[in-house]
Amino acid sequence: MMGRNKKIEIYVACHKPSELPQNDLFVPIHVGAKNAKITMPGMRRDDEGDNISEKNPQYCEMTAQYWAWKHSDADYIGLCHYRRYLNFTNKIFTNYTPDNRKQVLVPVLNPYTEKKYGLLDKEKIQEVVENNDILVANAQDLSKVNTPFGPQKTTLEHWKAHDMALINIKDLELLFQIVKEDYPEIYRDMKEYLNTKFFYGFNTFVLRRDLFGEMCSFEFDVLSKLEKKVDISQYNQQLSRIYGFMGEILFSSFVYHIKKTRSDIKIKECQMLYFDKTDPIKILRPQSQTDYTYVFDGTGVPEFLLFPVLSSFLKNMNSHVKYEVVLIFNHVSSFYRSFYSSMFLKYDNITSQLYNVDYFSDEIKEQYGNVTFYPSSFLPWLLPNHKSCLYLRWNTLIQDNCDNLFSTLSEDEDMGAVKDIYYQGKLNTFYKDDKNFAEKVLEIKDIFNVANYKVALMNLQNLRKIPLDTMIHEIQRIEKKAKRKLMEHELFNMLYWDKFEYLDSIWNVLIRSDGDIRFYCNEASLTLNNQQKNADGQAKIVSYRGTAPWYIDQDEAFYLQYWNIIKNSDLENIFSNELVLQHAGHTMGAKEITWTYINTLLPKGSSRREMVKRLFPKKGFIYSHLKKIFNP
Repeated sequence: MMGRNKKIEIYVACHKPSELPQNDLFVPIHVGAKNAKITMPGMRRDDEGDNISEKNPQYCEMTAQYWAWKHSDADYIGLCHYRRYLNFTNKIFTNYTPDNRKQVLVPVLNPYTEKKYGLLDKEKIQEVVENNDILVANAQDLSKVNTPFGPQKTTLEHWKAHDMALINIKDLELLFQIVKEDYPEIYRDMKEYLNTKFFYGFNTFVLRRDLFGEMCSFEFDVLSKLEKKVDISQYNQQLSRIYGFMGEILFSSFVYHIKKTRSDIKIKECQMLYFDKTDPIKILRPQSQTDYTYVFDGTGVPEFLLFPVLSSFLKNMNSHVKYEVVLIFNHVSSFYRSFYSSMFLKYDNITSQLYNVDYFSDEIKEQYGNVTFYPSSFLPWLLPNHKSCLYLRWNTLIQDNCDNLFSTLSEDEDMGAVKDIYYQGKLNTFYKDDKNFAEKVLEIKDIFNVANYKVALMNLQNLRKIPLDTMIHEIQRIEKKAKRKLMEHELFNMLYWDKFEYLDSIWNVLIRSDGDIRFYCNEASLTLNNQQKNADGQAKIVSYRGTAPWYIDQDEAFYLQYWNIIKNSDLENIFSNELVLQHAGHTMGAKEITWTYINTLLPKGSSRREMVKRLFPKKGFIYSHLKKIFNP
């Protein structure tokens, strides 16, 4: 075995900030740095010294390859991308991407997945690299990969099928002509290789220094000559990436040529790791000198739907109090990231943070397997450094200042929430399915003490005393019994049923906006109904079901309150467009509306539906009478 003291540099091509493995064998480099609008401290730049940085839009990651060729003194030189790395371990992973390219799909790049997939094992990477001369990704079987014209039999036909989608086929013919004239020995193997169905691709590799230099001399010589023959002035953005795509073909052909002609060269194929989410990991930390933390949850819905509750908070906040506002999403566009951040910039007493919870949930799934995730249940670990917060789901509205709510929970109490009148009603009807499920599967001890998750005052440091893995294993145990994914209110109550301190109903009054809600609320205990009704006129916070009050026939007062928030705002047109779409789909007649309610109250396949069918058979008087009414 060779001595393990060789210098290895594997360049990681980055065009934007990214999470990076904490391993100094990987050398992050900013590609296209010369014309970039941002700088990325701590990275090499591809615009220093001899470089082709300004050609990055055409050469893609190959500007990093060129820079390494001209500047690196390492014994082994490699290239990968900010989301694609080679698997240097002995493990074979089978969680592939669905595109048949045999890439191992990893949801997120973070310290856990970096360790799991071997990117932190410097000693192992050193060993694997030094025991080989060339490392490349496993050859893809392109006969199984789609093109604009379906899968093709050979690699050449695969590329030709992308004519004017990825490349111009005339440029490919020019490439062949240059290689044939200047590198005839490589051209023979290139033609043979492209008529197979296999392709290395992706410009991801580690090569011994002399072989790297030999490959770069070949590639950049051919590409510089191709540049002189091709006019890309009328190419679109994708076609303009011509030399990056041609570089993949040249790289793959070079490796195939070495494999055929140099039996002394050891070539190892490695699995390709593809990391889906690679943004820098953000750990939420408490902002200094703040009095209260409010967390607003916009997950699972379009981003604009968080606007009403945020506006209601700003209207009712105290200008003499220091607030920290945390907005959580599972997707947020750059527009809404900027829009929501700017909402708070004009307030000296508010600091804000935005957080994408998908990074956390993906790590949970990667580490523990499938587990149902809702921020309302995992908030203590999403905010690992916070002591307490008031959590509000997107479908709530604040109607008064809520700061004094924080004083209602003592240091040794875990969570404050209002009893859930809707869920209690579902558990208290003569239909026993939901009640049996809650008691026997969810193991909820008292159906009259279920809480509403949409507004929760949380003592986060107390709740974190529950080990995260204990909680996750409990969720998995219950879901195995349930044989389905738990809904948000079920998971919340299953986990925390013994942690609740019950708040006055003024802190969460449910808007009874449709027949389904009214039906189940009326099935709840008379005591809770009276509490909600008494709180209605003095509600500090209200919550609603559904996406938004799109229809004025649901609840006129709440409808006007909601839309007055939207009126004259920057998002008014977005809400109005959605309103039009909702009304376009809300043109059902009496028959459709009736069956909508029937299917809600009596789900197909449920025991309650079967019972009603036995009570009111199709040939009976009542069924015949109702049919005449709704099917005149």
